[in-house]
Amino acid sequence: MGLALVLGGKLLFAGISQVMPVGIAYLLMLILVGLLFQTSHPGRKESCLCARPVSAGQILLSRWCFAVVLLLLPFYLSQLLPLLWVDRSTGALAAFTLHYWGVHFGLVAVLGAVATASEKMYSYVLRCFFGGALLLALADTMRRYSWREANWIYVKSPEAAQLLLEVGLSLAGLLIFAPIMWAQYRGRASWRLAVVGLMGAITLAAAWKPVKFLTDVSLVGHAMSEQVVDLEGLTITVERQSQHSSYTVQRNQGDTSRSTYAQSVPPYWKNGAEEFWFMRGRFEIEGLDPTLTYSARLLEARWISESGDVVIYDPPLRTHFIRNHGYTAPAPPVTSARMTELLGEPPTRPQYFHPVTGQTEVLLFGAWTSIYKRYQSTPGRLELRVRVDFYRHELSQRIALAEQGGGLSASSRYHLQGYAQTGDEFEARLMYFTPKQMWERPIEQRWSHISRNWWLYDSNSGQRAPAMGIRASGVSFSQSLSCRYIEPSFKENGSRWHLPDLTQPERLELLHIEPRYLGTSVVDVTTEDFALVTPETIERAERNEL
Repeated sequence: MGLALVLGGKLLFAGISQVMPVGIAYLLMLILVGLLFQTSHPGRKESCLCARPVSAGQILLSRWCFAVVLLLLPFYLSQLLPLLWVDRSTGALAAFTLHYWGVHFGLVAVLGAVATASEKMYSYVLRCFFGGALLLALADTMRRYSWREANWIYVKSPEAAQLLLEVGLSLAGLLIFAPIMWAQYRGRASWRLAVVGLMGAITLAAAWKPVKFLTDVSLVGHAMSEQVVDLEGLTITVERQSQHSSYTVQRNQGDTSRSTYAQSVPPYWKNGAEEFWFMRGRFEIEGLDPTLTYSARLLEARWISESGDVVIYDPPLRTHFIRNHGYTAPAPPVTSARMTELLGEPPTRPQYFHPVTGQTEVLLFGAWTSIYKRYQSTPGRLELRVRVDFYRHELSQRIALAEQGGGLSASSRYHLQGYAQTGDEFEARLMYFTPKQMWERPIEQRWSHISRNWWLYDSNSGQRAPAMGIRASGVSFSQSLSCRYIEPSFKENGSRWHLPDLTQPERLELLHIEPRYLGTSVVDVTTEDFALVTPETIERAERNEL
């Protein structure tokens, strides 16, 4: 089995289907662990080992060594080989190794304890299947609590926190069930041990998924170097997107169902419910290098009326879809100036072409319905503290469509599986692998719109077009890797871009233009003469009522 597991992991990655699936490997492991620890149990009087001068501890230790060397180690190698093909970094290897051995030591301890407590092999298998199903159902039930915002824990790296939680619970299982196995091998089984084992299994299953780890924005990133971006002398503008304000609210139904609702009339208009309404606006740094992009995230805000009243921006819980504390502000798409710098000027521009600049959105403010009704169009001063993350886009990979169906390469992250053309719409299908366990995801990958990173390019004419949308899916490839598929689609947009000539698609290329994080700055911005509700918004609401 060990040789089959090692070869299976390698052949599976090479695309050969006649190998041992991971699920079958775990089923065989379950059976072999039972055969290993249940057979000739020295704790039973009828065991053939009772008459031999070998201690129960030595027998148990030898069987543990057998399980590690002939079961766990081959399976580990079978999962390690594909990971080394995709990511040879020390961090990825250490994360997978810690997670694998921690979880599987705990798993073998649990299965071994069930095996030593079972009189027959069939009773062991039945207990594993039915008991495992009940524990999985309990874990899935407790997972629903992770949707509650009260169960969210903000950390620097959610990936590392989740990994350490799973490893910690698994090692706790090892500490609980390994002594139970030892006691049973010494013939000291009792109902107390059964109660301890049962309660331990229930506790571990219930603690597996009840919390959710999210990124603490204040712990991510580093300060922007003044040699890269110097904000001195630049003008920062924060304002509404138009004279007619738009307000957004998050509404929740239970713990798992939520939606956002937007309206262009004042929040209090024909609405007596006390809800927290947000306002979005436009954020722009004038005079900045046009090849750079940036995202803006509201940290603090307050509104001061002419009479001196102060309204602090203090959004409540269960508004996470809108408020910036748990809202990821992805890097904007590459600017037109940066595309020209990378690829040169395109041969033609659309008639109504509008260049893409670094201008981005920001959450301006938020308050309760009664606050908007109280102050309405009263002038005031809006003071904001905004976190700005800067990016520069780079050409990370070029994929010629003529390479369709080519073999996997360790030097390429994305692999073209095929493409299709329907009229004036073009769609490509790509595959890539990512490690399942990692210590920290780069900020570019955590806060990036993947659909904005793909371009269709004709190197002969210089014509290019960005993806209009993207479909994504994924499968669990192994214990160490996830396989993901993306399908960017391209379509003619006469007012913004032109598609390259599709008559000979094998001459075209797919370009992956990815943002690279440069650093972060925190800026204070003040907007004078800012009313929570503009007179134009009130006038339009009154006009629509007539």
